[in-house]
Amino acid sequence: MGTAGYLITNIFRVYLIYRFYNIFFTKYKINKKCVFFVYLIYYVINSIVYIQICVPVVTLAVNIVSLMAVTYIYQATFRKRMFYVMVQLGLSICTEAIAVLVSVNVMPELTSQNMEDYTMIQYFIANISCFPIVLGTEKIKRTGQGEEIPGMYWVLLLLLPVFSIYIAAVLCMLPEKYNLITGVSFVLLLLMNLIVFYLYDVLSQFMAEKIKENKIEEQNRNYEQQLYHYEELFENTRALRHDLKNHFGVIYLLAEQNQDKEVINYVQRFLDMSDNGGYRISTGNVSLDALISYKYEEAKRQGICINTEVAIAKNTRWNDVDLCTITGNLLDNAIRAAKDIENASIEFVMRQHENKMVIKVKNPYRGVLKRREDVFETTKQNKSRHGIGLEHIKKIVEQYHGVIDFDTQNGEFVVRLILY
Repeated sequence: MGTAGYLITNIFRVYLIYRFYNIFFTKYKINKKCVFFVYLIYYVINSIVYIQICVPVVTLAVNIVSLMAVTYIYQATFRKRMFYVMVQLGLSICTEAIAVLVSVNVMPELTSQNMEDYTMIQYFIANISCFPIVLGTEKIKRTGQGEEIPGMYWVLLLLLPVFSIYIAAVLCMLPEKYNLITGVSFVLLLLMNLIVFYLYDVLSQFMAEKIKENKIEEQNRNYEQQLYHYEELFENTRALRHDLKNHFGVIYLLAEQNQDKEVINYVQRFLDMSDNGGYRISTGNVSLDALISYKYEEAKRQGICINTEVAIAKNTRWNDVDLCTITGNLLDNAIRAAKDIENASIEFVMRQHENKMVIKVKNPYRGVLKRREDVFETTKQNKSRHGIGLEHIKKIVEQYHGVIDFDTQNGEFVVRLILY
């Protein structure tokens, strides 16, 4: 079962490489449907070289070249491609060394069996050993993104490779007359591991969706609070307009009696009262006016100043909900970043130039920002609660065929985007 066993086990190995690369390479250059055929070609080339030539140096060279070629279906720099190819090869060498140690020291009876079966069990152990390493790497990445999977589930997943190695060793020690049973059992073992991988994906996706739902619920609660505030502002404004006639009546009587100081004091009290809860800007777009006003007051309560420069038409061709989503999330992130900084100031600019909308937000921040792909990643512990909504903003920008850019300059984080 040497050649057949290798071909079957090699399927699992190629799948592990696919999973490993998808941890670190996040964007494809080609259609996802074509990815399968690229890995299929890699599998065929790798299998032919191993079976027909079987020279370690040649096999290693072909493996390096073909693995490097596979990375070109992803968007990445040459340095990054080479690094992860070497990491993957290093991982393979380490697991093969583990396989040799296990087969020689733990299962010495195998050395007396057929040499092909002996090599087969080592190859099987090496590939199954990669399983928990890839799982662990995925778990670390997903945990960093806020996608936490219960520890007990993860421990149970890791037990499968251990059991698989033991069962494979026992199968290889069966007499030759049971070769068919051994081969079928190997196939079933590999299928079982692949099924567990699939279930792990389903569980991870479920947890990710659950986290996403929680974030949406949190945003909805924030929007409800904002709506309550807008209603309160509206009621205050309506009450103020209702009483305006009476206020002017008082001012008129005081002025008629030459009570200048009283007029000044009364007007000052009136201005203080009307300033509390009034809109900070007036673009004609009621939704944006109310939202920016709310964010202004929220920032003010935390000792943060927002300098606004808004120049847009009353009716724009961009959806009000999309503009409010972008504005609200950008200002939320800016306020959160500037929260603990003394005398912090946020700059918010929104301008309409003919057929394009330009939005810019600049805010101070503390700590170190690391750039990953086309976004900056915070070094704060609870990463899942920072930059909430940024992914949604990028989708809206793409919807309008726009561009978005992130930059840092002199301790300030700057977001610029254009909608067309």
